[in-house]
Amino acid sequence: MTGENLRKVTVGETSTVQVCDSCGADLSDVEPSAREERIHLDIMFEVVEKKVVAETRDCPKCRTRTKGRFPENMPGPLQYGVGFQAFVINLLIAQMLSLRRAVELVRAISGVRMSQATCLGYIQRLHEALEPWETAAAAHLLTRPALHADETGFRVDSKNQWLHVLTDDSLTLIYGYPGVKRFSNGDVSV
Repeated sequence: MTGENLRKVTVGETSTVQVCDSCGADLSDVEPSAREERIHLDIMFEVVEKKVVAETRDCPKCRTRTKGRFPENMPGPLQYGVGFQAFVINLLIAQMLSLRRAVELVRAISGVRMSQATCLGYIQRLHEALEPWETAAAAHLLTRPALHADETGFRVDSKNQWLHVLTDDSLTLIYGYPGVKRFSNGDVSV
C-alpha cells in the first residue's frame, strides 16, 4: 500500500566492464552480452518541518498595525500534518500499539514528543468521520442471511471490557471499549 506522502527515491548505477578478467583485453567498445540486476532497499525517516513567520508592520500613514496571515492549516503555534496523523493512527489502529508505545515510537524515530491526548484526538476524529460508514455497514449486515458474531473480553483499568465482531463474507464490524454500539432497531448489539 502506498500513499501520497511516500517519497521513493530510485538511484541507479551500472557496474561496467572495461577490461577482460582473463587476458586484460580492452572491452570498453564491446556491447554487453547480458545484464544482471540487484536491488538494495533501505528506509530513512524524515520529518518535514515547515515554519511560517507572520510579520507585523505599522502603517506610517494611519498607524494601523497589520499582521501577516498564517495558512489555514496552521491555526495554532504547533500542528502535525496529515502524514504525521496518519502514521499515528496506523500505529494505534492497524498495528494495535498502546498509546504509550506509539508515543515512544514517534519520539524515537522523529524526535517529536507528542501527547497521548493528541493521539486520542486523532482517533476520535477518525471515529466521527467513519460514523456514517459504520451506520451503512451495520444496515448492510442486518440484511444478510447469515452472519458470524463473536466477542472477546479484556481488562482495562481493572474492569472487564468487550470487543464485539460481526461479519459476513464481505464486511466486518468491530466495536469495543469504551462502549458498545447498538443497531438502529435496538435488538442487536455489536
